[in-house]
Amino acid sequence: MALDFDNIYGAIRSSISNSVGGRLSILTTPQGTYPSIIRERQDGVRPELPYMTMDITDVSLPSGWLLDTTVDELGAVTYTILYEVFIDVKSFGETSKSILQDYHSRYCIDDGVRHQIREDSGMSSHKMDSVKNIPDFLNTNHEERNLLRLSFYVHDTIVLGGYADSLTGEGQFLDEDGNVLIDVTLDINNP
Repeated sequence: MALDFDNIYGAIRSSISNSVGGRLSILTTPQGTYPSIIRERQDGVRPELPYMTMDITDVSLPSGWLLDTTVDELGAVTYTILYEVFIDVKSFGETSKSILQDYHSRYCIDDGVRHQIREDSGMSSHKMDSVKNIPDFLNTNHEERNLLRLSFYVHDTIVLGGYADSLTGEGQFLDEDGNVLIDVTLDINNP
């Protein structure tokens, strides 16, 4: 199994929607109406202000490359890897700082917000920065923007093959001069 980025985005979207979604503009799709929470690098027209974006900016291996290895009764090898996933959440619009600070506060004090992310994606909260101002100047005026950086730990498992059922072969042991010392037949069956 590999990290499911769509699932991670969905968990963050749900967390934001349930915390501060009522303070965001509405996005209308064929499936219904939703608070305006989109991926940062999503093409198309941006929603009405205020809206929020989310972006998985990096994935690293904080504890090396391997946490655990197990072998099941069929010989399949399961590797457990710990990843750290970094996510930027941005808010846009005049009330963006207030909205993102509200999400930050709810994230800190409401166990349900963190629990929902864990249940939806398997991610556990690791670090959270403060809300930062990142305004941008457009053609003739500025746009209020704010940023909250989050990091999470998540385990992933990779299952590879198994043991061979049997090994067979023939060969010879030779001395340094190339003389045959012994003929060998190998026939091993896994019970």
